[in-house]
Parts: sequence; C-alpha cells; structure tokens
Amino acid sequence: MLDLLIKGRTVVSPDASIVADVAVQGELIAAVTAPGLFSEAKRVIDAVGKYVIPGGIDPHVHFNMPWGPAMMQGWDRGTISAACGGTTTIIDFAWVQSGASALATLENRLHEPQGKAAIDYSLHACLMGPIAPATIGEIKQFMRDGISSIKIYMTYDWAVDDGGLYATMQAAEQSGGVVEVHAENHYVCEWMKSEYLRRGQKDGRLVAETRPPWVEEEAIHRATFLAERTGCPLYIVHMSSQRGVQAVYEARNRHLPVFGETCPQYLFFTNEDVTQRDDGLRYVNFPPLKGKEDRDGLWNGVVKGTMSTIGTDDATYPSEGREKIGRTLDSLQAGFSGVEVRIPLLYSEGVGKGKFSMNRLVEITSANAAKIFGLYPRKGSVAVGSDADIVVIDPNFKRTIRLENLHGWQDYTVYEGWNLRGFPVVTISRGKVVAENGQYVGTEGHGIFIPRSGGGALSTGIH
Repeated sequence: MLDLLIKGRTVVSPDASIVADVAVQGELIAAVTAPGLFSEAKRVIDAVGKYVIPGGIDPHVHFNMPWGPAMMQGWDRGTISAACGGTTTIIDFAWVQSGASALATLENRLHEPQGKAAIDYSLHACLMGPIAPATIGEIKQFMRDGISSIKIYMTYDWAVDDGGLYATMQAAEQSGGVVEVHAENHYVCEWMKSEYLRRGQKDGRLVAETRPPWVEEEAIHRATFLAERTGCPLYIVHMSSQRGVQAVYEARNRHLPVFGETCPQYLFFTNEDVTQRDDGLRYVNFPPLKGKEDRDGLWNGVVKGTMSTIGTDDATYPSEGREKIGRTLDSLQAGFSGVEVRIPLLYSEGVGKGKFSMNRLVEITSANAAKIFGLYPRKGSVAVGSDADIVVIDPNFKRTIRLENLHGWQDYTVYEGWNLRGFPVVTISRGKVVAENGQYVGTEGHGIFIPRSGGGALSTGIH
C-alpha cells in the first residue's frame, strides 16, 4: 500500500500544469498519474480545487548566526517557520574567517542543525576577505563533499578584493561550482558613510543615501566581468535596485550564466518605510531599501524572467537584539524575518493579483534554486524519483498575518495585519507531513543535510 496519496486537481511545474494524483512511497514520489488510478494509501490528502507544487527552496537564510552582539534565531525555530510557510529546503551559510580552514569551518557548522532542523538543509561556504591561497586550495575538496556554492562579500570590513574574487571564481569553475556575491562597491559606500559621519549626520535612517542604487549596479558589472573571464556561474544575492536588474538583464541577454535573487522586503517596501515610519529602523536591511522605481523595477524583473529566484535573507532576532546593534550609520541594526511568509506573500500578491502565473511561482520559489545550486531533480520537482517534498496551496484560504500565528523567534512582524488569500495548507518533507494549516506537525530533527552537485547553473535551461 502507498504511504501517501495526494488526490489532486492541478500539479504545477515551471513548464506545465496538469490534472494528476501524486503517489508517495517512503521518502520518494512513486507516481504522478491520471486521477483515480490509485485509490488507497495509508493517508489520502484531498487536494481537489488546490495546487500541488514542489516544496519551496529558500537559498538564502541565516540561522543560529551572530551579528555583532545579537544572535539570530536557531535552526529549530527557523526551520519550523519555513515548513509552516511551504518551504522544505533551506540553504544557510558557513562563515569562513580570513585565514581559517574552510573545511574545518564547514564541518563544525554542519554539526549545528543535526537533530534540530525540521526540514532539509545545505550550506554555502562564505569566504571572508582577505582570502588566503590555502583557502582557495580547499575549494575543490569541499565541493566534492557537496558544498558547491561560495558566497563572497564585495562590501563590509571583510570584503574580498577583486584578486580574491577572481581566484575564487577560477577555482569554483574548475570544480563546477557557483559563486554568489553581495554586490555593493565597498569603497564608495565607506566614503559616503564617512562623509555623513564627518558632517554629524549619524541617523541610521539615512542609510540608503550612503548606499545608492548605482553602487549595486557597478559591483554587478564588475563581478560579471570576472565571471565571464573565468567561465564561472554568478549568482547575485538580495538585489535591491532597478539598476541592478538592468545589469543582470544585460548579462543574461548575452547568454551568460548570471542569476539574480531578490527578497520579499524589496518587493513590498521602499526607503520611505525607513524614513517615514516611527519604527522605520525595523525596515533597515543591507543592501538598504530604495525608491519606488527600484521596487517597480524588481517586480518587472520577477515578472519578465530577469530575476531567477526569491530568497528571504532571513535574519530574525528580537527587538532587544536589534537595539544592541545600534541605530546610527556606523553601528546599524538590520534584517528581516521572511522565511515563513515568503510563499504566502508571493502567491497572494503575485499569483492572486495576476502579476505572474503559478508556473512562475514554482520557478522563483523552488525549481530555479534547485537547478542553480545542484539540488535538481532531487528537489524542486514533482516527478517520479524526486524527494517527496510537496506543498498543497489552497487558493481560497484567507489568512491575516499576525505575530501570534508565526513560529519564528521574533517579537514583531513588519507584515502585521496583511490580509492574504491563498496559503500552503499542507507541507510534506521527504514523504512526511510536517505542517498543516500553518501549524508544525512534524518531528524534531526530521531534516537532513543534502549534499549538492556542482555545475547546476550550467545545465538549468532557465535562460
């Protein structure tokens, strides 16, 4: 007898929507069939009138990570939140300090979620500058071990210089990996911030003036140039500007493997929320929110296909932790909580309001991330042989976002009172129902590490 049978109406992939039932045996999808071929299973889920999609993949979260004096939410609360919002796999980061062993850092970081993570997980290696030759020498080995992506900061005190970025891209390309960048021009940002501080303008609400859209644009062009010279796939994290979207469009129009990610905060808020709200510092992020034209440009990139994914850059910690970090330009709190609301928001405000299709929702929340980061077809697909990571969305389910209904480690939500229509009512992770109607029903420590193959971005077909 089957373990699970989802009697569906519409099974959605990036390329098609079909009427089908989905049969699950153990941790895998056993069949995607015409309705009625199977009738019995240990559990039958009636999904008629609903959408059946691949479990969400959030390629950009920060769990159990310090940011100055504050600590972000742990693996348990973070992954439970993800599951309740329709996400079944997250990719976090291991920060490799300059001069430290990448292999040892990754090994230590991988121990943290064991027995705690509610859903499956992987890691990006985040190399902090300056990068030593010994660290470059470790890239081949950790990519063999299933960590096939590297994040580089082009800004902050731990920024990697162009030589280090070039060397990283060379090594990643040789091992079939992907390099991600936080794209802002460090030296321009630092100069502009120092000028504001010199004039006594310390208010953190001025952050967008010290990090304008063109610093992102310039950094994307520079990273793209190095990626093209090395042949390395390039992924731009948390893009925030229309100029950035244009830079990615130009690269992709030349058929370069360059992929753009944005986040819900950049689609739903602007710098006016920072400067005009009484609680405006709760809306600070890095890169900072920008103007309405940037928000509109990002939406355009999502709708028309320039943007490949929507992650969250989830950085959840209570107000007390934010205040410990500070309120001034030289010591400024930042971060959004988004892993639980990402798919509900995108369905309600994207699909529900006619901005893009269900097929596009599947691309930007699951399939593209799986392909870019070497998880496909194990993840990101409702297909025979794939992990049974499945989400059922009820398009008529109405929900108002309230703090008390969320599961993360926050004491506020910037989405308080938002009325949504359409919601993930069932989340299945490797064949187990882990969330229903916004509540976690899985077992502690269900999630496992998923090693990833290299070269995913080169065979995606998402151009």
